[in-house]
Amino acid sequence: MAFLVSIVLIYLVGRKSLQQRVDFNFTKDRVFIKETSYFLSDLKSYSFNETNYVGTITLNFSNRKVKLSLFRNKNKNSEYEKLKDCVLKSINMYNMQNQNRIKEFDWYSTKSAKIYGYITVFTMVLWAVLMLVYPEKLKISNLGLFLVVLAGLAPVVYKIFNRVDS
Repeated sequence: MAFLVSIVLIYLVGRKSLQQRVDFNFTKDRVFIKETSYFLSDLKSYSFNETNYVGTITLNFSNRKVKLSLFRNKNKNSEYEKLKDCVLKSINMYNMQNQNRIKEFDWYSTKSAKIYGYITVFTMVLWAVLMLVYPEKLKISNLGLFLVVLAGLAPVVYKIFNRVDS
């Protein structure tokens, strides 16, 4: 009961500070967020993260990272969808006119993804070696679990290490 009361109190107290109205505008070569203006040439990458109820637009500028989260409706006329379309049109227009392109953020090409991949491969190889070293522990259920985990992790590891740099 205390847990539910604390959630309600946090929501009532934090609602005003967490939800703000932000003026967001794109021009041909600038982005205006609140009173701050950024050049579109300073934008290094962007990403969109969508759930059932919230859409997040992340813009990574050379000196700052800006995240905008909006409530999302199922229809195409929601505020998030309009803003997403505006951002994509501006970025596509900029990319057609300039050589240094603004790319969509791809986690699989980051350094942390490579580290995750190496740790995952090391763990899977160690698991296979331990199953061979201790054959009395090698049962059908343990082998099945190994194969299920391997099948789940293989596409992620493949996507991390099989990058085509363009």
